[in-house]
Amino acid sequence: MIEVNDLAFRMMARAHGIDLCFTGMVNAHMWVSDIQMHQKLFETCEEDRPLIIQLAGSDLKELEEVAKDLEPYCDGIDLNIGCTQHIARRGHFGYFISNTPEKRESLLQLIRQLHSQLNKPLSVKIRLLPEEPNDDNFTQTVNFARGLKEAGVAFISVHGRYQDQNKSGDVNVAAIKAVVDAVDIPLLANGGIVDKQSADALLEQSTADGIMVGQGFLINPFMF
Repeated sequence: MIEVNDLAFRMMARAHGIDLCFTGMVNAHMWVSDIQMHQKLFETCEEDRPLIIQLAGSDLKELEEVAKDLEPYCDGIDLNIGCTQHIARRGHFGYFISNTPEKRESLLQLIRQLHSQLNKPLSVKIRLLPEEPNDDNFTQTVNFARGLKEAGVAFISVHGRYQDQNKSGDVNVAAIKAVVDAVDIPLLANGGIVDKQSADALLEQSTADGIMVGQGFLINPFMF
């Protein structure tokens, strides 16, 4: 939701039943390379809490720098490793730093190092990984989530769709539940929420600790 859920949008959300807000993705490279972009990328106020700042990037030094700059203004730092937009592919961030076993191993090392440098909790947003045919245990996604937990992640948001689905198609609730059952840290379920009824259903069926809403909330900010 880059350049969409800005301060004004978040304050509207808080007035209509939202407990926790994330910023739009703050591009770490843009932040460290152009100080004039800071106000465009991030704005907040005292009432804008609790707040998670979501980062996009793959360079440890850049991520550390922006995280250190913004830690005083938030309650946690989130790394988006689920975005499948073309800009993420071109910029080598989001899903495209986690879409192979080799990349996931490097990413887990980056997260360990980033976590060690932060004073606020570090969380991540992921999406489902490709699985072997008929793998009802969702082994790749579950193992990745376990690795993230071991790397120091405080909670995980799971978008229950695969790369080729992007933001459309059925949400795989069983896959989200498999991750919930596999890790003993809080988990937010994401995807396919268009109203309070679908939010309640996803929460109940996935047994997640909460739900994250993006596109559906843009369509109807008053759904809750």
